[in-house]
Amino acid sequence: MEPYETELSDEERRQRRKFRRLQPRLRDAATVAGLFSECRFSRCRRAKECLGRHPDAEIGSSLYKNFPPCVINFQLHKALADGLNRMVEAGEEALRSEGRSPQEIARGSQDYYNALCNADDWPEDPLAGVNSVRDQARETTQNRAPGRKRRKALGKAG
Repeated sequence: MEPYETELSDEERRQRRKFRRLQPRLRDAATVAGLFSECRFSRCRRAKECLGRHPDAEIGSSLYKNFPPCVINFQLHKALADGLNRMVEAGEEALRSEGRSPQEIARGSQDYYNALCNADDWPEDPLAGVNSVRDQARETTQNRAPGRKRRKALGKAG
């Protein structure tokens, strides 16, 4: 149990763990949906992929904290869902082309969901602990060119 989860019920802890584990897939779906192109983080726009994430303690604390930071309203949530659906359809099509039956595909999906919710050996999110929204916002403000007020405060002509 994480230190920030002490006041949560068992069900709330399970839900937060599930959404923390889903973060890499949700970032992939945001990338497929093209949400990076208008992301407020320049890092995502430059990389042409979603690289944002909320701190672990905040994931699951509210509806939009379950998703990448670029998902801030219903329209973007719908675009993310569409991207996720396209990813699932492409994966299922690949399995069908390998000769898998619909029952095998459904069983694999159920096994994935069960592992997502219950497995103790689930791989860690590669961005866990780094690149949180706060880190990215701090990076954005530190890397911007100084405005007139900042130049004046720094003692530079402006």
